Amino acid sequence: MIAGGEIFMVEFHSVSTAHDASLIDKLILDLERMLRFATITKSIEVPADVVKEATEALSKARALEGPGCADAGAVQIGLLQAIDKLSPRIYPATSLSLEIAEAMDCVEGRVDLSERQKALRKDVRSLISIWMGLTATAMILTLSSGLLENYLSQLANTAAKLTGLTHLWAGMLGACCYILRSLFSRLAAQTLVPRERETYYLRMLLGMTLAIIMPQVFGVDSAGTSLFASAGNAKFPAGFVIAFLSGYAVEPMFTALDTIVATLRDAVARPSVAAGSK
Repeated sequence: MIAGGEIFMVEFHSVSTAHDASLIDKLILDLERMLRFATITKSIEVPADVVKEATEALSKARALEGPGCADAGAVQIGLLQAIDKLSPRIYPATSLSLEIAEAMDCVEGRVDLSERQKALRKDVRSLISIWMGLTATAMILTLSSGLLENYLSQLANTAAKLTGLTHLWAGMLGACCYILRSLFSRLAAQTLVPRERETYYLRMLLGMTLAIIMPQVFGVDSAGTSLFASAGNAKFPAGFVIAFLSGYAVEPMFTALDTIVATLRDAVARPSVAAGSK
């Protein structure tokens, strides 16, 4: 590793991942993963003193006779300090996300994983499976309601109700597509952490809410054609597109709504300030 004009040779050793591994063993593994990630990631620059401190902490930890010896406390503090200084340099990657990436990269049956790594691997696979299932469900619901809407288009009231359902499912589909894309991007970048699972469900609900509201804000009628009607008699489903984008781009949509609200608030506040100054 080259840092600050100096070259440090970081040597990585495997540490036993037995079920009863000590805290020091876990800290060694975490620090090794972080140093390895910093070494192979070109966009990360780590100061020479941080690398040197981490390398020295690892050397002292490997030379430790056992977790019960007199120097164990000082070694543990040294590892924690090295991890604390290195963590901001590799963010958004964390020791946990790197451990997850390592567990997912291992070929099942060829590498012995600890129980913790097996649990993490199962957890991530379950998370991906859930959102793949929700995406497929949203796609089926969107297509079904769209087909029914076209089939019953001659019944104005029924078609309007089905259009609302189509927008709802389209918003759910957009949110699920974004979440799946985010999951795979974070896996590739080794930045996935399980604590974000709750935010995914919140994002889907917010996306479905926006999918109902935004077509009305943009003035799309019950047939979904008022904004983007194409030439001739062919009609482009504007409502579906807006609903899908609302689910996919939750943050930009809410940012736009916040801007509108702030503009209206300032416009209402100005007359009050002007009246008070007289």
